[in-house]
Amino acid sequence: MDKTIMVVDGNHGIRSMISHMLLLEHYGVVSAGSAVEALEMIEAGMRPDLIIAEFDMERGLDGAEFARRIRSNPATFDMPFIIMASEYRLNREQEWKNAGATGCIVKPFTVNELLDSVRRATI
Repeated sequence: MDKTIMVVDGNHGIRSMISHMLLLEHYGVVSAGSAVEALEMIEAGMRPDLIIAEFDMERGLDGAEFARRIRSNPATFDMPFIIMASEYRLNREQEWKNAGATGCIVKPFTVNELLDSVRRATI
């Protein structure tokens, strides 16, 4: 377990599924139910090697604003950041790119698609 990944999604089931897949691949995992919660964890000193966050979070900040805040913090500006987006949100690709996201994974995704994205982002 040499890399820690933060999973941020308002849906507990999705967070649990992704966390389980990553744990099976021997990643360390921390999770947050909102971008606000994740930012609090980061401000308290949590330094994941990668963040995977939902684009359309229901409470508080959306994924693009969350990515912008990560990029604006000198302690986290270079942290890899993957946005999870529903297929209908791909037309907003420029928005998450402008926010500084490293990449995007489209829901629904397979285990292999998730792991490939994680490996590309954490090399």
